[in-house]
Amino acid sequence: MKTKILLLLWCVLTCSVVHSQEWEQLKPKIVASLSRIESYPAAVAKGWINSSDNESERLSVYFEFVGDRMWREDNAIQFADEKNKQRIQTVYEAMGTSALRTTHAFDGKKYWQFSPYNLVLTVKSVRRMPQIFQRCCFLPVHWLHMGSDDGQRFINLVNHKKQEPKVESLGNGKWKLSQTNLGADAPNPALVGIRNRFIIVDEKSNFLVTEYYGEGRQGRLEGKIEWAEQDGFWYAKHGIHLHTGRIYDEWHIDEISFDPKRCRTRVDTLESTVPFATKIVQRDDKDDEISTTFKGGADGESEHKLREFASLKRLRELGKEK
Repeated sequence: MKTKILLLLWCVLTCSVVHSQEWEQLKPKIVASLSRIESYPAAVAKGWINSSDNESERLSVYFEFVGDRMWREDNAIQFADEKNKQRIQTVYEAMGTSALRTTHAFDGKKYWQFSPYNLVLTVKSVRRMPQIFQRCCFLPVHWLHMGSDDGQRFINLVNHKKQEPKVESLGNGKWKLSQTNLGADAPNPALVGIRNRFIIVDEKSNFLVTEYYGEGRQGRLEGKIEWAEQDGFWYAKHGIHLHTGRIYDEWHIDEISFDPKRCRTRVDTLESTVPFATKIVQRDDKDDEISTTFKGGADGESEHKLREFASLKRLRELGKEK
């Protein structure tokens, strides 16, 4: 009996030492990989993004950023079903914008949004990054946290000050890092956003997170990320974020470059490049309208109204054809 007890104690001590040694070697590799991606200075990417369970709502997206300077073009036609594709094309033809794409630009202080569907450019002063960019799955920081919650950054789990993660080897170079009962000492633990969570990192993906799970007052956050490498830069080629079983974000990157020279040098060009008859709406940082003008002055305004009328007429005719 005494021998069995000693053997058990030896196993416990040995396993603890192995766990500690493994974690000491594993942790800096994970932190280094996550930190490097968070500090990427620039990127240009093409692919598709979807923020719903409906595949026909996918957007073909072109995206680029250098620091706080960002540019995004969306094409809603490519993945639309036939009914929506016909409707969009009909409106674009009537508005004279068939060759144009919905375009968003941000320079850190101003946000520009051009819609070819209604031929409107909105220019807005902003205090923070617009949601269209915060939620952009091609932005590297979007690959580093659980779903919609940028407060649930993977690196926070790895570096948690109060509760070091439990580390399990899953074999084949994969590791599971988990934490349970987080916020147990809070006044009301039931209100803790995420109480239990885990991430899985893969040595073959440069010790980056390939799968995660979290649950608490926020519901259930889970996702999978497929990584690839381009010119020495690791990126999330395909990923899916789920919130309580439903798709919150899914994306696929077809092309990507991390060369800053591929990015445009300025993004404040839409006001000068939008087509004749564009309605230009200026808004302040409280979203109050400051002014409305038209590209081309009075002639542009008249043309804009004619195109709006033609668009409504064609949509009514399209409905009768059905």
